[in-house]
Amino acid sequence: MPVKNARRYLHDSIAGVLTQTHADFELLLIDDYSDDRSLSVCNSYARSDRRIIVLQNQTSGVAAALNFGIAHAKGVYMARIDADDVCVPSRFERQIAVLQANPEIAVVGTWARVVDGQGVEIGSLTPPTQATNIRSQLLSSNCVIHPSVMARLAVVKDIGGYRPVFEGCEDYDLWLRIATVAGICNLNEMLLCYRMHDAQVSWQRVEQRILSELAAARFASSRDLEQRVDLGKIKAINRETLLVIGFKPQEIDDALQIRTIGTALEAIRFKQYRTAQSILAKLEIRREMPFKRLAIVQFLRTFLYLRSYLYGSS
Repeated sequence: MPVKNARRYLHDSIAGVLTQTHADFELLLIDDYSDDRSLSVCNSYARSDRRIIVLQNQTSGVAAALNFGIAHAKGVYMARIDADDVCVPSRFERQIAVLQANPEIAVVGTWARVVDGQGVEIGSLTPPTQATNIRSQLLSSNCVIHPSVMARLAVVKDIGGYRPVFEGCEDYDLWLRIATVAGICNLNEMLLCYRMHDAQVSWQRVEQRILSELAAARFASSRDLEQRVDLGKIKAINRETLLVIGFKPQEIDDALQIRTIGTALEAIRFKQYRTAQSILAKLEIRREMPFKRLAIVQFLRTFLYLRSYLYGSS
């Protein structure tokens, strides 16, 4: 569990792990330079339960924190959970059963109930369940809920863990690589409470996430690309990176516009209106934007403005 200024929700998240029906586990809490006393909360739990180990990340960032945890993990399986989400008590038990019964499967995700910052249910996430469907969909979009995942630790290590260069979609890049050597499936059971709120990492730096997603999918679809482009020399994925790996400028603009609109619509679907406003405000309106696309953006901006005017920022 990577922890970054998560004190508000941390108690619930840790409690969800400690109440698992499968009790034989080690909980690694990886503090990522928190400054809100999250580390004190972690240490308090560690003193009361020997299964909890607190680590302090040596390099800032989600991918670095996860790799740091993987390096210290000792189990056969690795379960992910974020510090603002909550596991259903039977989650570990159900996922272990799937992995034990299906040696060809390396990653098991689940469906999730979506709750807001106050814990009120606002929807659900139901990605595809079959390995064949997931493998085909992965080349166009991420269809695995990262904090719901349990994976074979050896496979994650052998494939190289998370790659920090794919900022914002480190998990997506990992699934794409694992899918080349093993199966990925999702349980059609709501085994996670996935919290959506304005401060969550997945809403931040949307353009960077989209650029990274495009690059990850392109690398996955072209096996020889990594032999021609040294990812170790790239600090972050940007437009220039996409041009180098074969994207045309118009392709990049189209993808950024379409995926940004899609992200804003997802925020609206889950009643994250301020987040949607912020996402659309950062979308650069170019003269060559197709009329229908421009009309959608202007409609959404007007809708969100009027809603804010009538109902406030709630």
